[in-house]
Amino acid sequence: MITTVQRSQVIVYRSVLVTTIQKNPRIGTLKPELSSKHRIFPARQHLIVYYQTESVVMISRILHKRIGYNQHLD
Repeated sequence: MITTVQRSQVIVYRSVLVTTIQKNPRIGTLKPELSSKHRIFPARQHLIVYYQTESVVMISRILHKRIGYNQHLD
């Protein structure tokens, strides 16, 4: 069951993904310690970890800023 707070977070992240990352996929910071393709972009209290293919932006993780992102990716 999705709570009201979760719905508002979905709206925020959808907005970030569609209006920011999808339109400008190079906006995130490259993280070569993860891989040559991963980027990180902050969204409120979270970090969106993603990479770009030829045709789409792929989201790897959405993590809280307090969590070390490098321990959650292969």
